[in-house]
Amino acid sequence: MTLTSEQLDNIRLIMYIICPLSLCFNLSLIYCVVTIKFLNKTINHLQMCLAICEGTLSVLWILGNNVITGPLQTQITGAIFQFCLNASVGWNFVISLYCFLTVQKNLKRANWYYNWYHIYCWTFATSVTVLVFVFEAIWDRGYAFGDATFEIWISGSYSELRIWLYYFPLWLHFIGTLGIYVYIFRKTYTVEYEVNRAGGIQTVGAGTSGYMSTGGLQSNGAVSSGLGSEMVQTVSVEAVNPSAILTSAVTAGTSVVHSTNYAFLDRSSFFERQSSPSDSAASPRTGPATMKHQTKKLVYRSCFITASFFICWTPATVGRIMTLIDPNAIIPFWLYAWIAFGFSISGLINPLVFYATWYSHILGHFE
Repeated sequence: MTLTSEQLDNIRLIMYIICPLSLCFNLSLIYCVVTIKFLNKTINHLQMCLAICEGTLSVLWILGNNVITGPLQTQITGAIFQFCLNASVGWNFVISLYCFLTVQKNLKRANWYYNWYHIYCWTFATSVTVLVFVFEAIWDRGYAFGDATFEIWISGSYSELRIWLYYFPLWLHFIGTLGIYVYIFRKTYTVEYEVNRAGGIQTVGAGTSGYMSTGGLQSNGAVSSGLGSEMVQTVSVEAVNPSAILTSAVTAGTSVVHSTNYAFLDRSSFFERQSSPSDSAASPRTGPATMKHQTKKLVYRSCFITASFFICWTPATVGRIMTLIDPNAIIPFWLYAWIAFGFSISGLINPLVFYATWYSHILGHFE
């Protein structure tokens, strides 16, 4: 189905309304991370990189495919779009990977890989962008970048590259991210289960040996067997906050490693430093009800991110596969509209999760 001029204008109206909103949210995220001191944390830096990519995509979707017309400008714009599109995929995955490393290892180890996160994302995005030009030279079907219905991207002459150099890596990264969500939830659920079995939590004082005062939850007992030996060490006491595990479209992680008690710290203190025994002694009591509440918040966030992904990218994937199989395939107008809507709101997920996590701290900063 070829869209009429009126239909295309109606679809573009969706993007003209939502994309500026997405751009504003991403710019505000960048501003908050750069200017507010307590947000100067690794996880927020990763989300800021994602916001830069998604903000750029919002600008390019606003420009569409009828503003830039020159061959050279079209190639440059298409390459930038391809680069940012895949970089956003990489950053979404890396944010969840950061959470995984925090849970599996510890916060210090997760932060240690900071430069590698950048190397992976920028190298991945550069590679798939360069490959477009490589296939352009090999296949010689004309310019690789051109009109892609809603934007300047890989042209219809190279439609298979849209699948192999974007949608395939997109879904591959999503499967990995989903697996990480499941792993994090299982770890958090295990902690909750052990807390419930012990009948509650009592904070360990600075002068204790590191054992829980509730008998069944000891560093060499139930927790050690349930979470693995790497999860429990008596040499340090660190807080757990499952509600902060997912801060993006990724997520933000909190550590359930090196835990001999499960007292909670607020998000800012968790990311700012590791707790000391004296910190732990001052922490409030935390019971099974609180753990259950935090786990529910974790599940809600992971479900929100997963559902958002399907809403944003499933229609576009289906549409691209249809045109790849049959270039003359009839794509209904409603699917085109859904694709445009999915593109537009994709840049809102990361800022929404960011503000859901930090809004109280940000409001307090400006008060």
